[in-house]
Formats: sequence, structure tokens, C-alpha cells
Amino acid sequence: MREYTLKRYHERRSEAIALLGGKCMVCGSTTTLEIDHVERNLKTMNVDRMAWVSRERFLRELENCQVLCKPHHIDKTREEMSVPHGGGAAGRKNCSCGPCTVKRREYARTYKAARAGKSHIPRAAPLERLKTLHGTRKGYMIELRLGIPRCSACKKANADYTMDLKERART
Repeated sequence: MREYTLKRYHERRSEAIALLGGKCMVCGSTTTLEIDHVERNLKTMNVDRMAWVSRERFLRELENCQVLCKPHHIDKTREEMSVPHGGGAAGRKNCSCGPCTVKRREYARTYKAARAGKSHIPRAAPLERLKTLHGTRKGYMIELRLGIPRCSACKKANADYTMDLKERART
């Protein structure tokens, strides 16, 4: 059985490559050829499944295919899968440029808010938040993070919070 399936797969693959021209559409190479779908969104099956469908369906699927050598197939797929810097839902994957970092942070905030069942409201800049949180422990933490001198009201709020924590720990 294994020999039959392997033979049928290789026959269909060779036939597909021959029907599609037998050489890379980009460089004309005849080595390491692969079958590529021209339009990904019109793809109805993976190439490895083509050996097991009817001839009509096989030929219909080949209408949306081309032959590329392995390096050009990798390049085309990489180009199709990538997004511009700062684009997509969360920027480019593993990119640390400014626009992608901002996009990834915004995506993470929205995702976390959705998981918590809240709608995401963008945060104000730290100095703007400090105006509304002055005299609280959060105000103290913003002052600390920004490296600005802590005011006495925020220091007192932080000391009260710390004392309350210690009291709860004792009981």
C-alpha cells in the first residue's frame, strides 16, 4: 500500500510540474522545483493532497498554481505572510522598530481588556495621569517611575498604604 501511495504522489507531482512548464517561473531553474499557489485566497487544498482527488479537481486546482524553485518559493511566501512596519494587528513579528512596538503594545492592551470583559480606553500620558492621581499611592509610583521629586501628599499616601499592608500581614 505504501509503495502505491508514494508512486501516485510522485506521478501526480511530476505531471503537475510538467503541465505548469517544468521550470521556475522566476529564474528558469529546473532543480528543487515546488508547486506554488499564485493566489493564496483561491487555494482549495494543499499541494500534497492533489494526488488523492479526482483528475478534474486536480486540473482545476492547477489553474491557480505555478512552478517555483525552492528559494523563490520561500521568498514569495515570506513576502505574502509579512506586513509593513506598524501594520497588521500587532506589527511585524519579532520587530523592535518604533511603529511595530507601539502597535504591539496597543494590541496587547486591547487583548487583555477584552479578556477581562472591559472595553479598552487608551491611557493618558503619565504626567496627565499624575494630575488626577496626585496625593495617592499611584501618584507616588508615577513620580517614582518618572524620577521626579515626590510630593508630601503622595509620600503620605504611600506610607499609609505600606502601613495598611503590614497590618493586614500581621492578622
